[in-house]
Amino acid sequence: MLRQYEDWAWAVGIALICADMVLLIPQTAVIAALGIIYVTLLGGLLGGLACFTGGLLGYGLILTSARRFVQRFVMPIRKFTATLTTGGVPTALAFLRLSALAGRTSRS
Repeated sequence: MLRQYEDWAWAVGIALICADMVLLIPQTAVIAALGIIYVTLLGGLLGGLACFTGGLLGYGLILTSARRFVQRFVMPIRKFTATLTTGGVPTALAFLRLSALAGRTSRS
């Protein structure tokens, strides 16, 4: 599906991952698609950026809409971004590597 957006597939992928907060969109499928379209390194960076952006968006939404209720559960922004980066980027790279391997075997 992302290939139909050609030069804008990366932006649609990021938007889909951000939309995962309210829609049931599997992030791993979007990350794998980015890996197939953009190859492992660039796809990994885009997938990591998408996860990071989606996480920050969720963090911001929670702080604004239900601040008092979730304040005791939410990490400070520095800890949150560090955790988001160290968790999201390696996960994106792992799924991209798997999608690249799957892409090679399906072309053979």
